[in-house]
Amino acid sequence: MTKAFWNALAKPFAIEEVSIRIGQKSKDGDSASVFFYVEVPTIENRLDSACAEFDAAWETRKEIVFASEKSIVVKCALTIHIDGKSLTREDFGEEVVSKEGATEIYKSASSDSFKRAARAFGIGRYLASAPFFVAKLNDKGRFVKKDEEIIAELYRRMNITL
Repeated sequence: MTKAFWNALAKPFAIEEVSIRIGQKSKDGDSASVFFYVEVPTIENRLDSACAEFDAAWETRKEIVFASEKSIVVKCALTIHIDGKSLTREDFGEEVVSKEGATEIYKSASSDSFKRAARAFGIGRYLASAPFFVAKLNDKGRFVKKDEEIIAELYRRMNITL
């Protein structure tokens, strides 16, 4: 795999492709840490576009490696085929059954394992190393600023330009 291919996989996502969610809330409930992530289709689109540009292909294999009434663990093997070679990265995703019961436990563990395997190829890895970020919450427990504003601020802090 060429450096250009690795760079195509690892380039930062457009602000509108990144999502956020509330993490740990402050004791007074006025602010919370922010978690940054990308959805599975966004990662699939990145793989599709990079592979199309460099005449490559990708595939995944997933398997349930552990399942109980309390949790499930899924392993994802993501393989990229390029220049007559194949390179595979594997990782695991776990989902714990909540007090409310299982809803999409298999899907959640599968998505998590895929995102982690993709990160091993550099896709979205910069989000995993984002600096600790806190944002203000309104009286309804939602972020005061729009998601795009928070993500743009993170990009400024990380010196990411698109």
